[in-house]
Amino acid sequence: MAGKERQVLALIKLVVNAWQAKPTPPVGLAPGQHQLNLMALCKDFDAHTQQIKPDVLKLVMVTTYKYKNPKSNKR
Repeated sequence: MAGKERQVLALIKLVVNAWQAKPTPPVGLAPGQHQLNLMALCKDFDAHTQQIKPDVLKLVMVTTYKYKNPKSNKR
């Protein structure tokens, strides 16, 4: 995929307390409608914010890209 631009489908901005991301609202609504893996997103966010106090708000920006499955065009 070198040299090819990826098409951005959505840029999702969330404000979440550090170390307290859960796949329920408000975190689950926006990424869920773009069919992202909510559990992986929450676990990754929690892992990256473990050294921060839980009551600190963090801005999270998630970019979703268009994905073309190479097998979908073959018959």
